[in-house]
Amino acid sequence: MENINDSNQLQNYQILDELGRHPESIYINYLAKNNINNQSVILTDLILPQSSINTDKNIEYKIILELLQSLKHQGIPHHLDCFESQKGFCLVQEYPASKPQISTNQWTLEEIKKIALSALDILTYLQEQNSVIFHHQINPNNLLIDSDFQVYLINFGFAQFDNITFPSYSMMNKSHGFIPPEKKRGRELTKNSDLYSLGVTLSCLITGTDVNKVSNLIGQDGAFNLQRQISNKMSLTWIEWLENIVAINPNHRYSDAITALNIINNVDINCLPNVQISPSILEFKANYYGEIITQNILINNTIIDTDLVGQWEIIPSKYDIMLDNIHPWITLKPEKFTGNKIQCQITIDTNKLKTDKIYNRKLIIKANSSEKNHIFPLKIETAKIKMNNIFYNSLIVLFIVALICGWLSGIMVSFTPDFINWLVFILGLVIGSIGGYGASFSKINWFIKAVASITPLIIIISFVGLGTDVDLIVGFIAGLIITCVAGMMIKFYLEKNTPRIITIILALLTAGFGISFGIDLSFTNNNSFLLLLIKLTTGLPLILILLNPYWEYKKQLNHYHKQKQLLIKY
Repeated sequence: MENINDSNQLQNYQILDELGRHPESIYINYLAKNNINNQSVILTDLILPQSSINTDKNIEYKIILELLQSLKHQGIPHHLDCFESQKGFCLVQEYPASKPQISTNQWTLEEIKKIALSALDILTYLQEQNSVIFHHQINPNNLLIDSDFQVYLINFGFAQFDNITFPSYSMMNKSHGFIPPEKKRGRELTKNSDLYSLGVTLSCLITGTDVNKVSNLIGQDGAFNLQRQISNKMSLTWIEWLENIVAINPNHRYSDAITALNIINNVDINCLPNVQISPSILEFKANYYGEIITQNILINNTIIDTDLVGQWEIIPSKYDIMLDNIHPWITLKPEKFTGNKIQCQITIDTNKLKTDKIYNRKLIIKANSSEKNHIFPLKIETAKIKMNNIFYNSLIVLFIVALICGWLSGIMVSFTPDFINWLVFILGLVIGSIGGYGASFSKINWFIKAVASITPLIIIISFVGLGTDVDLIVGFIAGLIITCVAGMMIKFYLEKNTPRIITIILALLTAGFGISFGIDLSFTNNNSFLLLLIKLTTGLPLILILLNPYWEYKKQLNHYHKQKQLLIKY
């Protein structure tokens, strides 16, 4: 209270509390009470050097008061008085009813944002006057903040109105850390000069840095290095914004307060998750009519120390009839998710769609990310109704090879009523089939063992006298050749996405029918009931399987035409 009792007008005020002071005491902000009307006021006592004091300038203070009283903004407490004192002069402002205090709290990032927006609104007002008003002394000591985070700017003792400077203006450079570099260099001030001071002030509030230690935030090059100082929970956009307004070169700052305000007005200050999905293009193509297509999608959040929370939504077409908010043909699981690496699954039921058409929809991820809604296009191409291709050429080749092998085998074995010759032939056929399987599917051990087993078997058969070694060798060679051709057919079918079980059954039935038919052709006197039975048990199922694709095609076609009016059009 160095200057409180040296003026008759000061005696009208009772000091209640100190709100803040300059480190070198060139000003002190007090909470005071007017002794005449008991009104709570903010009293700013500005102390000037002896050389600047001139007691003959009362008229200037009246002009100053008129200028200050012309300011009409909720963030600028109304000025009640301005008078000279023996050591300088004093400003008196209303103390807001919300009872704001100096900013000594530890603020959350959301609170910092509210404070920044409120302060920028005040600066915008000052800069939108007919002649720009510079405050020149924005720092934590001159900001009062209430419980709703409304900022009140006080201490206009250093202000500049329409080229009219206040008596304290010459003392401005004593606030080293908050004064814009261009002022220190004696250059002309611009609208973004007060932005610099606000940026330094916000940096102090965010980092909890004392006004007297603001130099701790400044690097050796004189620039603020906020990326290292500020919590990694603050969004990069806000950090870059702060670094912009505290740039050393005024040309690198935003041009004015309204520009700075518009940039961060709707930007989250908290560091938020991001959303990345893989694959980034969601396209589905059905291979056949009525296929239910499923695709896995990975959602990633790459921002450290954040947790992604979101949910999927589908933008329905006017043709999609939603029941209980459930999409008729698109399913997303999980619909809601939490985490930073989420595996999701999209299922498309093409039974509800028309054939041979392209459908376009949009999916939305609503998340707690910087971008609230992430929209992803979804493309679905349905298949035509077509008959499954059996690839008859491969079957015909296998049948002919089996038929020839059977015919030659029948001739060479000289099939007789003696059943033993037949059994030895079948034994050779089985061993040859094992070797053929090994050769076709790169199972070399199977092939080697099959070949190696022939010699001991020939010796055993010759020794025992059951059949001949010719029966065994002919069966082995026939089995080897037929199985090799069947193996090539099976691999070809599997490459065409034919079901494995159907492929194997087709190969077995075709080979069995071909070899039995060939053996039957080798006999002039064909009265074998066994061969007839084999032909029937392999030929009839083979014919049914070959006809089945046509029957299924007709069935699907009839079903589609019956349901066509109920299917989604577009």
